[in-house]
Amino acid sequence: MLLDLGCKYVILGHSERRHKLGESDSFINQKARFALAAGLDVILCVGETLEQREAHRTEAVLDRQLIQGLAGLSADTLPRLTIVYEPVWAIGSLGHHATLQQAQEAHSVIRRRFGQLFDEKSAKTLDIQ
Repeated sequence: MLLDLGCKYVILGHSERRHKLGESDSFINQKARFALAAGLDVILCVGETLEQREAHRTEAVLDRQLIQGLAGLSADTLPRLTIVYEPVWAIGSLGHHATLQQAQEAHSVIRRRFGQLFDEKSAKTLDIQ
């Protein structure tokens, strides 16, 4: 239906869908594989909650979301994938704001894990926002 409406992109893994609707990493993976196979480009959101950040689990959470969310993706679909770091703890008016350094650290974790999952060339060209 999205293609019929002229959509080119789909956002998957957004924090509201993960936390309010309980979408799991494996369900998000199914949606990503289906969307890519259908011809849509995928924008995959990953990020940690305040509790996870305060427990120093940011890297573990990002790793899990990437490993499970990208499982089974073929190398030819990688150019049609964008990863968005969404620090859930910095959304809204909770009084917390992500600094440039915090975002760059998360991007580094994402790029490193992506390189381990696929290859360094794909990791270098990966669009991370």
